Amino acid sequence: MILSALLWCLGFQDASWPELPPKLSEDEAVREQYLAGLQNGGPDERRSAAESIFTALESADPAAAADFLLGLAAQDDLLETVDFQPVLLRHHLRWNAFSARIEEVLVAGRSVTDTPHQKALVMGSLRAAGLLELGASSRVESVAAYLGRNGYDPEARKALKRITLREFRDRAQFASWWEIARDQSRLDWVLSQADAATLEVVGLWRDLIAANPAKALDALQHERVEVRMIALTQLSGLPVDAVDSKDQAASTVVYAALIGEVDPRLRVELTRMVPSLFPEGRQVEVLKSMLGDAELSTAVRIAAAESLLRAKPVDEVTMALVEELETAYALDVEGWGPLPVRVKLISGFFQHVNGNRTVAASLFTGDLAANNAAVTAPTASALERVERAMSAGIAYESAAEVRVALFRLMGELGSTSQLLGLVFGSASREDLPTEVRQAAIEAFGAVLGRVGVDDSGLNRLGSLLGNENLDVRFAAAGALGSTGDDHAFVMLAERLKSEAEAAMINRLLKQLRKGKVPATVQSLLAFTPTDKQRSLYRDVLDKAINGDDQLRLQAMDVLLARSDFELAWRLDAGLQALPPDAPADWGRIAMRTRAQAGWALTNPIPPAADNPSLPGILARLSDLQTAEPEDLGWPRMQAELRLRIGQDAEGFSLLETLLPRMDTGADLDRLALAAFQAAERAQLAERAVSLAASLKPMSTPEVEKAMGEVLARLKVTSDPQDASLSAEGDAENFQPSEVLTERPAEVLEPGQPVPEDPSSEPAGPVGNGGGVGGGTEQPEAPAQPVKGGGDGSEGGN
Repeated sequence: MILSALLWCLGFQDASWPELPPKLSEDEAVREQYLAGLQNGGPDERRSAAESIFTALESADPAAAADFLLGLAAQDDLLETVDFQPVLLRHHLRWNAFSARIEEVLVAGRSVTDTPHQKALVMGSLRAAGLLELGASSRVESVAAYLGRNGYDPEARKALKRITLREFRDRAQFASWWEIARDQSRLDWVLSQADAATLEVVGLWRDLIAANPAKALDALQHERVEVRMIALTQLSGLPVDAVDSKDQAASTVVYAALIGEVDPRLRVELTRMVPSLFPEGRQVEVLKSMLGDAELSTAVRIAAAESLLRAKPVDEVTMALVEELETAYALDVEGWGPLPVRVKLISGFFQHVNGNRTVAASLFTGDLAANNAAVTAPTASALERVERAMSAGIAYESAAEVRVALFRLMGELGSTSQLLGLVFGSASREDLPTEVRQAAIEAFGAVLGRVGVDDSGLNRLGSLLGNENLDVRFAAAGALGSTGDDHAFVMLAERLKSEAEAAMINRLLKQLRKGKVPATVQSLLAFTPTDKQRSLYRDVLDKAINGDDQLRLQAMDVLLARSDFELAWRLDAGLQALPPDAPADWGRIAMRTRAQAGWALTNPIPPAADNPSLPGILARLSDLQTAEPEDLGWPRMQAELRLRIGQDAEGFSLLETLLPRMDTGADLDRLALAAFQAAERAQLAERAVSLAASLKPMSTPEVEKAMGEVLARLKVTSDPQDASLSAEGDAENFQPSEVLTERPAEVLEPGQPVPEDPSSEPAGPVGNGGGVGGGTEQPEAPAQPVKGGGDGSEGGN
């Protein structure tokens, strides 16, 4: 009675708010709250009134109290203005009878929902279960049964979502449930009604498929697109012999899905899975039919072209590409496919032959079994069919991206002189887009290198090296390099002298590195690289010399003439060692000594005094000084080298003899100042003062002043009693200048290679006796003049 009256009061029969039941109407406070709060009040007043009424009902009739809360949960107008979840949760936690009543109503609701009261209680229970996230498994059955009879109310779906997510929170629980309930009606309901449930319920499929991947085949046939998308993620993990619940093979199920699928995303993904899910005998057949099907979307046909490259067997893939290309550009075929599909077909063919040289070889040799049911010329070879299709494509296509793809394919498969003329015709056309001309030029070089290089073809490419378009020049350089012809490398080297663009110079050098052509050396030596180009230039020059010692010595002579000691030193390291019984070649010794000593003097990192190469260099300098006493360069170089490694006394001794023979000039200025500073460090004051008297005047007052400062200190040291000679008085007209032995390290530009320490041996180390490139260290040359003949050795050279 109380329940009926209460439900009637809450509006399950109409929207009026009658008097309270007798048990409640006697309580004036409750009656006032009911009328003022629950019926007409705001959210806070309604919530407070609900609490008071529930408290009164709980003591009078517990069942009515529980139904009262469930009735509140079912009231749409109340839920829109009042959040009753705290009320429901509070009583659920402290009052087990509330949970029991929800369970009772839901279970009974499976079969009893005849009256408005019963429907309201079930709806309130569903909402309460959803809000409270009650997790008993039997509630899923109750919710499923209710939804099956009464439609799919959003609140009921929300309750189902919360219950199922809570129930199957971990994989172990789900697996256990799956084994027990796979044949029960609950599972059947979930599988059959998932299209009407929320995505979270559909998410149960993810767990189900993960537990048994073969179920992906069942899911692939599901009506709901979300379920099919979930199945896609598991298809790639299926075993080869997987079957669905009807014992259908995976390829059969996937093919049926491909044919019937309407969602473009799914169709594209299914197409990409053909190589992994179909047997080898069907992969090419299925993908070829999709690639040539004009009714399919562009995205699906592109996916088919991409997937065809991964299909097997490879020979069938190759012939499928040949036939599709021939069909696309047959004279009697119109609208074979949209532009993106044609581009993908051609570029896919290029990838196929470029990444598998065996395929390209089989086309050139004619070993590939051709399908003679071709669109045109059934007796033609596969390669002839491809070339005919490419020529037709160039004549037919105007879009830049297709022409670029065609020219790249021609570069891989072109084999005739007629095709060469067609390609170069496009390469030389100024009206075509740059990217098309580049592709044509590169294809021309590739085909030229394959069918045979002739002067006419090389001259055509060489003429493009002077084109005003940098991209065209860039492509021409690459095409010449790809021919592998010596004359092509000579053209590239000659272009170095007139090229102004740094990027193009790098391109030329990189192409030159592909060959070993001594004829390019003279052009290389006429070019002076920047610091950033030196490493690449050095490799190219060394490779072009190609082990020719005479050519290497000529190159060293040119480099020494322009004071490029670092490159000369590196070339010296590659010289071959002469036989021990070979006569001494003093010209060769002199050149190698200049290279080795010059690099030791100019390297920003001074060599260590105990460097094993230094004794040999110094010995040969002494020999050369004895052999050519009139050449002041040898004692000068030896003196500078000794000062640089800290042998001040030895260096001063050499300069003591050399400096009086030198004329006034910058060299005398620098060496004289260095000599006096070395004498100061070596405590050779008297000899230094004596040397100063024999020198010619310095070239500038500034140097005279710097000399005066040093001499003033030396005079005081040599004659301590002569205090009147103050350094300050003698140096009043002098300024400090650069000291040879304290040369600052060079500042390297970004990207410039760090100079090597002469104290560490180069790639071909300088041994005792000087720069052995052949590997074995030779004995030092004797310190004797050339005219003496020696023992016939050149000191390790």
